[in-house]
Amino acid sequence: MAARRQHLVEAAQALIRERADAGFSMALLAERAGVSAATPYNLLRSKSEILRLVVREDIARFVRELKAQVGGTPLASLLIAVDRLVGHYEADRQFHIGLFRAAFGTDAPEVRGILSTESWAWWNRLVEAAADSGEIADIVRPRSLTDALLRMMGAVVQTWIAEGWPPDRFTLEMSLSVRLVLASACTPPLRDAMIRDIAALQAKIDALSHERSQVQSGTV
Repeated sequence: MAARRQHLVEAAQALIRERADAGFSMALLAERAGVSAATPYNLLRSKSEILRLVVREDIARFVRELKAQVGGTPLASLLIAVDRLVGHYEADRQFHIGLFRAAFGTDAPEVRGILSTESWAWWNRLVEAAADSGEIADIVRPRSLTDALLRMMGAVVQTWIAEGWPPDRFTLEMSLSVRLVLASACTPPLRDAMIRDIAALQAKIDALSHERSQVQSGTV
């Protein structure tokens, strides 16, 4: 039964990847999986449950990828996680574009709630670790910082989709946006380092934009 459920999850992932959205019907899912129309309902009850498993598996895959790479202070680990998240999204670009189009659109409104529920606690643990280590100012509530951080990250993802950013631009914009949020919450020595990072990232984005404008105008 577990293998049959996994087969349905993989079929849902394939549909999201192929369609660039999550607006597929249960009938289409059954057809794509090569099972009877009743099987998705019998095994997983609802489309919401299928999407929940799709999101949960994607998050679990990201966490597995990250485990060997996160290190240093809690705040450094948080920043590494943000950078690696961009790589994770780009590695399966069509799937993630489809998933987030559903989250920010109307085809599958349950996706947004599922993404928020499944990912919030994981990011909040990273923020709480930074707060416990003294890297985040005492006056800042970790829950509030997590909320602000995820709202900013979501906005960057929406722009990535809308403007079709290439990986280098996506990476720089996400790094900059997260640091702009964190800079106001860090304790003073770390805030100074964060501000230096912000200045460097802004310069890189400006240089990238200038280079691309030259290519588009034919001067390079």
